[in-house]
Amino acid sequence: MYLHISDTIVKYITPCYLLYCCSRYAVKLAVDQAVLGQAVSWSEIGEYLTQYDTEWYLGSDQDTGWRQAILTATPQLFSFTYDKLQVSDLHLQQITGQ
Repeated sequence: MYLHISDTIVKYITPCYLLYCCSRYAVKLAVDQAVLGQAVSWSEIGEYLTQYDTEWYLGSDQDTGWRQAILTATPQLFSFTYDKLQVSDLHLQQITGQ
C-alpha cells in the first residue's frame, strides 16, 4: 500500500486509490498526535509521513498487502478495521444520549 512518490517506477494512481492512502495516513497521524503529542512544525509532520511511507504498513490485516509487508519484513504494521454495525450503534448512542 506504500505510495512512494520518489520511486523511479511511476505507477498510475487513481484518485480513489490516492484518497484511500491519504485517509489511512490521516488516521495514523491523528493517533500519533493523540498519543505522542502534537507536532510542533510542518517539517515534523513531514518526517512522520516519510516514516509512514518507508517504515510502516498501514492497512487491514485482511489485505494482501499485510502478508506482503510481513514477507518483506516491514518494520511496523498498523491495522485498520471497520465494523459498520459498531459505528451505527455508536451514532445511535450519541443521538439518544446513552
